[in-house]
Amino acid sequence: MDQMKNPLMLASGALAAASVGTGADAQSMPDGFYAGLSFGDYVGANNDDGYSWDGSSRGGVFVGYDRDFGNFFVGGEVALTLGGDLTAYGADPYTGSNLVDYKIRIGKEFGSTKFYGFAGYSTMDAVDDTGDLSLDGMNGGLGMSHAINSNIDIGLEYIRRDLDDSAAYYTATDNLSTVALRLSFQF
Repeated sequence: MDQMKNPLMLASGALAAASVGTGADAQSMPDGFYAGLSFGDYVGANNDDGYSWDGSSRGGVFVGYDRDFGNFFVGGEVALTLGGDLTAYGADPYTGSNLVDYKIRIGKEFGSTKFYGFAGYSTMDAVDDTGDLSLDGMNGGLGMSHAINSNIDIGLEYIRRDLDDSAAYYTATDNLSTVALRLSFQF
């Protein structure tokens, strides 16, 4: 948990700073498509082999669609986190390909701020010194976004992934969690 404390504090401070001075007429985004950038810190553990992922920061992109139903909204999103080395304590490093998260979101708007929960599916391929490794499984999390103006939101999101490792020689379960700062643009 200590590994997640600094990124969470940094992201919370950035969100608070961005909210100061926004106009009172800034409204939450209506129906439509959005796209954006994310930056987050990744931590987790392999429950079967007893090693843990170190905190590594990653950038990514996402695209989605929200439909407003008055008192609540529903949407879908695909997020791509850029790959790279993921070092595990007690294991050789993995070179991961891009991590893809598919999400169904449901939430509520309070003025210019949205709060939401989501669930979905995640996939990632990786390579270590013993060969190829496929990770996939369910995800879920919580998030919030605040409208800076009619086209730009800044937000914070937490996602937990329970991924099954599939390799020729074994199957294991990894959990990989992220706290990410997000900037999105409506179009």
